[in-house]
This record gives sequence, C-alpha cells and structure tokens, in this order.
Amino acid sequence: REMESLPPHQQLFGKYGTWSGIVPGDCDSRHESLFLGVFTACAAQLAWGSEACRTSSSQVVKRANYPPLGDHTFEWLDMMYALEWSSSSKTTSITSVPGSRFHMLELGAGWAKWIVDGVALTRRLGSLAPKDVVAVGVEAQDDHCAWARQHIARNHMEKEATLICGAVANQDGFVDFPVADKRDTGSRYGLGIQMLLDGKSTNSGTKKVQSYGICTLLNLPQYKGQPVDFVSLDVQSFEHAILAPTVDTLKCLQKKVGVLHISLHRVEENDARQLTNTMVGTLGWDLVRYFPLMSTVDTQFGRVEFMDGVITFVNPDVAPGLAQQMYHPKNVHKGPYTGFKGKKMHESVALDWSNGDYITDIQKPLSRKT
Repeated sequence: REMESLPPHQQLFGKYGTWSGIVPGDCDSRHESLFLGVFTACAAQLAWGSEACRTSSSQVVKRANYPPLGDHTFEWLDMMYALEWSSSSKTTSITSVPGSRFHMLELGAGWAKWIVDGVALTRRLGSLAPKDVVAVGVEAQDDHCAWARQHIARNHMEKEATLICGAVANQDGFVDFPVADKRDTGSRYGLGIQMLLDGKSTNSGTKKVQSYGICTLLNLPQYKGQPVDFVSLDVQSFEHAILAPTVDTLKCLQKKVGVLHISLHRVEENDARQLTNTMVGTLGWDLVRYFPLMSTVDTQFGRVEFMDGVITFVNPDVAPGLAQQMYHPKNVHKGPYTGFKGKKMHESVALDWSNGDYITDIQKPLSRKT
C-alpha cells in the first residue's frame, strides 16, 4: 500500500523500506540517505549549507523521507537497477561464474557517499552475504579521504566497503593534484586533475598523489576477476582522459563493466557526444540516460534541474537485458547538445541550448534486442 502511494520517482525506493530513530547531533537529519539508516556527517555537507546541520543536538526522526526528485534521482536508480540485476543474475557471455553478487566502484568518491549507500541497499535487499558485496571508492583529496573513512566506520561498512586514497587517472603512477583551500568549503568539491590542465589553481598549490588507471581499478583483487556491476565516475571533467579509447581500455571496459554512470562537468569538448561515440559507436553499449549539465529538461518523472550532467551506459555483454529494463525515451535528452562554449558558473551568462549537435544521431537505442 505504501508503494502504491509513492510518487513515480520513488516507487523503486519503496521496496527498501525506510528508517526511524535518533540522528547524532553532528549528522544531517534530513539527508537523502537517511531512509537507509545511513548517517552523514555535517562536516561533509558544509558546501551545501544543510539547514538540518544548524543544530548540534541529536534529532529524533519518526520516518526518514525517500530522496526527492532531482539530479541524484538517476544515480540512485542506476545503482538500484544494477544491484537488483547482479544479485539475481546468472552466467553471461563475459563470465561463467553464476550466482549472486554486487560489485561497485565509485571514482571521485568524496566522503564515500555512494559506496556506503550501495552497501546499505544490499543489506536492505537481504539476499546477499557480505562476502558477495564489494564496494570500492577512490578519492584524492586528504580531507575527503578522512571524511570517507569516518563515513564508512560510522555506518559499520568496513566488511564490504574499501577506500583507496589516490587519484583515478589515465595511467598508474603519480600525478599533481590541487590542494583545497581550508577556508573554502565549496571549492573542495570542484577540484581535480583537469583543473590544473586548464591552467587553474588554488591558493594552497598542488601535491603529488598516487594515481590508478581505470583498468587497474577494474581488476582489483577484491573483485576476484568478476565484473564490476556499477561504476560511478565523477571526476570533475577528467572523464575523457580516464576513458580514452585505447585498445587496453576498451578491452577491460567491455569485459569488466556492467553499468557506467558518468557525471558531466563541462561542455567545451562536447563530452557527451565523444563518450557516446566510444561507448555506443565502438563498444556497442546502450545509452539509457542523457541529461545536459546546467539545464532543466524533461524526464520520465517530469522536469528536473541538473547542475552536473548525467550520462549512463549499459554493457549488454556483462548485463544482457538490463538496458531494456532501464530505458525510457524521456530519459535521453533529444534536443541539441549545446551552443554554449564554456561552463561559466560564476558569470552572468545565459546558457543557450538551441544550437549544436544532437547526441541521439549516434545512438541506436537498445540495438541489441534479441
């Protein structure tokens, strides 16, 4: 009955139930992950100024709300679809290992939000043993790594969740990474390798951090040679370098990734079009989501405002049939790509989405239907 009363964008959440209890005073009592009983420290929320973090006393929550409709909705749904498919999947053309599991990888993990949420979803689902759940986050900023460790420990996810403090890059080694200015809480979520390549910097300079290529991460021993069912890539515009279509990268993506959810941060390089050329045109994957950054567009649930863009691909070799479950025509933006040449967030520039390339002239939706 409860699920029937939920709005369409929350129907999938309803099956996981909700939570009630006491939220510690240093945590956000209105955070979207609270329906899973996940506590999120206010320290990680400073950039957004959560009203619920303006008090230092514990809060009694009678019934946590499900996440509201917004630009996180589709990452939640992508993760849930990947989880429910992999936890009940059988042998595919890539692996002969039958049975249930959930493997995920969060690149640009911040405070490890999505891997902790993913583990919490598996616990609510109740069909997987902890040994069958592997959630790895990769984060380069020191403050974020400290927050991520605390977030994993506070929510008792140490058995399933692993944090790697380093940068995801185009190859293994060491890279320069910007150091966050301590007094600028907002900038801590906008730093990355691409920032330095664009000639930008912080007042605190840079530091050398260990870097990991995408194929190294997809082949971590924790995954035991099996595919990664859900990959979240949020690396502040460095997506192209990480996913550069080399022979080795294409090979490991094809064998190791089920669902790839990418947050888009810039438009100068027509990033969505290039990614679609690789994933759909070269690898034969299916495009199931595309929403331009800094836009308000139609979705299957109505109009949604996106600050970061969203693009999601499904690999039919690893997750056959999943794209058909996830695809809805209103979730692939069919308007022009963009005529706006630069992400000028702090300038009074009106975005113009009326000119440019159509991403859908590359896509052949769900081309592998059988």
